[in-house]
Amino acid sequence: MIKLLDCTLRDGGYINNWQFGRKEINRIASCLVNSGMDIIEMGFLTDLPRTDNDSLFSSCEEIDRACPNKGRSLIAAMIALGEMEMDPVSLPSRSECGLDMVRITFHRDEEEIDRAIKYAKCLMDKGYMVCMQPVGTISYTDSALLELMEKINDLSPYAFYLVDTLGSFYNADLMRLITLVDNSLDKGIKLGFHSHNNLQMSFSNAQKIIEYESDREFIIDSSLFGMGRGAGNLCTELIAKYTNDIGLTSYNLASILDAIDNFIYPIYLKTGWGYNPHYYMSAIHKCHPNYGAHLMNRQTLTMNTVNMLLQALPSDKKHIFDRSLIDELYLDAQRNSVNDDEAKRIISDVTKGRKVLILAPGASVKRRKDEITAFISENDPIIISVNVDFEDIKEDFIFISNKKRMLSLDYENCDGRIIATSNLSALTDKFLTVDYESLCDTSYAERDNAGMMLLRLLSSLGVPKVYLAGFDGFTTRGQSNYFTDKLVNTASDREVYEKNRAISKQIKKIKEAMDVVFLTPSAYDEK
Repeated sequence: MIKLLDCTLRDGGYINNWQFGRKEINRIASCLVNSGMDIIEMGFLTDLPRTDNDSLFSSCEEIDRACPNKGRSLIAAMIALGEMEMDPVSLPSRSECGLDMVRITFHRDEEEIDRAIKYAKCLMDKGYMVCMQPVGTISYTDSALLELMEKINDLSPYAFYLVDTLGSFYNADLMRLITLVDNSLDKGIKLGFHSHNNLQMSFSNAQKIIEYESDREFIIDSSLFGMGRGAGNLCTELIAKYTNDIGLTSYNLASILDAIDNFIYPIYLKTGWGYNPHYYMSAIHKCHPNYGAHLMNRQTLTMNTVNMLLQALPSDKKHIFDRSLIDELYLDAQRNSVNDDEAKRIISDVTKGRKVLILAPGASVKRRKDEITAFISENDPIIISVNVDFEDIKEDFIFISNKKRMLSLDYENCDGRIIATSNLSALTDKFLTVDYESLCDTSYAERDNAGMMLLRLLSSLGVPKVYLAGFDGFTTRGQSNYFTDKLVNTASDREVYEKNRAISKQIKKIKEAMDVVFLTPSAYDEK
């Protein structure tokens, strides 16, 4: 027997910070109830601060208000140890509210496992169905998983889950684990599967579970339109139609599609999710998807370099995202100290006594082209572009600090006009090479932003004043960030905010030693 659990309001919330809106949460839940969904996960149970507009809940009463009519569906919520957590001792008994099920996720840590079991016993004593869900199940050795099974059998919860946190399961991986667990888990405990679509295997793996011959009841997690962080989840609409088509279920697909059309697809258009290269690379290295996303969002690395950095992650650090670790690996890969005295002397001689104009590749370079051209005509500045070769503006120098942008240039034919940071010195000896590490500011998340590195270089050379054009700031509008569609930015709202804030702070610091004038509108301009 197969049951479907829709986790849109919980796992999908990583996309929009759980800000679905109070009415929208109610209507999404109503659509799922009307579809005949077996289990509807309303969100997280947590002690963290929350608002009425999000799918984070601190009590059963709040969940009841969000879904007052649950029909035949079971209503679930999650307690995530170490992330979205609350002690369930404050919850009423199941008979006093509409909440039926609590899912507990926990990491492979003895203390956390013990706390998860303690919480589960408390909830089971109150009458709740409890699902035990070990994060990153594939990280367990067979012996460790069997040891966990013994504890789960002693607990006897409603369900135990295989959790493909990293989206790295192929059919064979899943079948091996299902066989192991199915033969070790007490028959009265249901077996669940929660997947991520990093390798686009979620739908295929779900079908393999359905084909698996067992007397055990299975629960398969999914979300509307696959809404979920990273590559997203199994699509509810796909698996519901499949189980309908093979005669196992009779879900109302029209109600599911209504929820997608009215509430989920508009979120997708604003902040997309789904398969992409950095989630693929994270999955093949069986590491947390945030590692790949973090490296790719820097927009300074080729995919091959990202691949090598993920490969270098210590095995015991792969499954929990450690930003400081990946940043250190990134910097280690870039370090290549050089003596740049001669290169700095040449740049200093050229800029001495001249106005300096820096052109970044923001879209305003195209929109304000006439103003920029007029400035150049009137002031005859030294022009240094950042990361690109402008076809209709003749730069004196092109400043490059990462291999990804370098490979997009015809750098062999740039007539010795390239100023490159030392992490690129292996590519050619025609560059004016400046030391990479000395131009980074490790106190900021955007520590090696090319524009900021160039400003620090000029400041160190005693340039008193620079003019900036095309320093627009990041937005979530993809290609509209740049003057050319050959460049693209795919950062989320939160990432855009953090990038803009970090660069604004760096410019403010640089202004203490050098006058900075914006010729085109910029998110970094205090004015």
